[in-house]
Amino acid sequence: MQKDDKPVNLHNFLVYALVGMAFASAALILDQIWLQMLPWDIFIKAEVSIVILALLDGFFILLRADLAQNKKLKDENYLD
Repeated sequence: MQKDDKPVNLHNFLVYALVGMAFASAALILDQIWLQMLPWDIFIKAEVSIVILALLDGFFILLRADLAQNKKLKDENYLD
């Protein structure tokens, strides 16, 4: 099995989740502007929840990239 044949690539999953959260947030905002199907308190709670999840997702993407870079530098004997 090659490296590209992984069934689930965590980085791709996190990026897709981030894009999905952005689309969900945009859909909620457009729904609230035009249709107002949700009460304002539930809308605010949903948007704040999406923002918190997106920030955590972005943090995990950056953390994973930094750890991968450190591992690469250690493997090439640039770090102790």
